[in-house]
Amino acid sequence: MLRTTQRKGKQSAPLHNTRRGGWGGGETDWTNCKARGLGQIYVLNQIFQPTGFSFILAGADRQVIGDLAPVWYGNAAEAQIKQYRVGGIQTLNFYIVPQVAYSHAGIFPWDAANNTQRDGVVMGRQYIPGGSASGTNTGKVGGHEAGNWLGLLHTFQGGCDGGDEVDDTPPEASPARGCPWVRDTCPAEGRDPIHNHMDYTNDACRFQWPAGQIERMHNMWTLFRGNDAEDPGHGGGSWE
Repeated sequence: MLRTTQRKGKQSAPLHNTRRGGWGGGETDWTNCKARGLGQIYVLNQIFQPTGFSFILAGADRQVIGDLAPVWYGNAAEAQIKQYRVGGIQTLNFYIVPQVAYSHAGIFPWDAANNTQRDGVVMGRQYIPGGSASGTNTGKVGGHEAGNWLGLLHTFQGGCDGGDEVDDTPPEASPARGCPWVRDTCPAEGRDPIHNHMDYTNDACRFQWPAGQIERMHNMWTLFRGNDAEDPGHGGGSWE
């Protein structure tokens, strides 16, 4: 279980682990899985240390769903894993699954406000620490998705004419991949924010939260998830 500590108090959520073929290694297999989950939370705390948010692993659960398809918004696989969801809109449910249709996904808080049941972060297990995704297996993908969960848009949102609604992240025409030395895809002032956690670069390249993003996370928390926010229960919603 994860607890998220923020200025207004503490929140908690389970860490859900789902496999198709069972836990063939028995308790040793499960112990290793929990250790990797703990590693993910350790990385989240490193990533979010400048922001005022922190995370505590307080427990985990495991399931076997033999016919689990790649998870995507609105499909049967999403419903299968999210039947185990607990808590309200302040609860970060972190799902580790064999495969996500787009590798990983975090629900924005304004979408969660209309559908608490679909709220949370879904991760392919290859992206958590020790996973098989070379270059993106140290836990920073989880930090990116938690950023979505806290209300951050991608740095390339809307391309050069759009923006992430944060003044101190320069616009970016498209996602950056790998770890480019320098990149400038828009005519506006400033080079692409390739070191920002909300871009798509490799883990080694992502390490920045500008002040505007930190402010936005706290504003979004207060508006949608904070202690005074209303938990509306289940409803519509969308997937990111």
